[in-house]
Amino acid sequence: MLDAERKFLSSHREELLKQYGGKILVIKGEEVSGAYDTMNEALQAAALTHGLDNVLIRKPADADPDVSVPALTLGILSAGISQPDRSAGQDS
Repeated sequence: MLDAERKFLSSHREELLKQYGGKILVIKGEEVSGAYDTMNEALQAAALTHGLDNVLIRKPADADPDVSVPALTLGILSAGISQPDRSAGQDS
């Protein structure tokens, strides 16, 4: 998800920094659809322009965050599966 937008930002980072500075960009595909001073302005404009479509909202100066969820990777957490009650059958 948002691979094209991330690739565009990464490959055009210097150009976008020169053009937009510290503005918050709304990126859809390989196009900047807007540049804003605040996150709130960027979110509102993205919702009005793109509706429920996925867009990347980020400052060009910000590095791509590394996201790691070891608990999911290791199988410690499972989405949508309830855990058994471990206290059942134990006396207090």
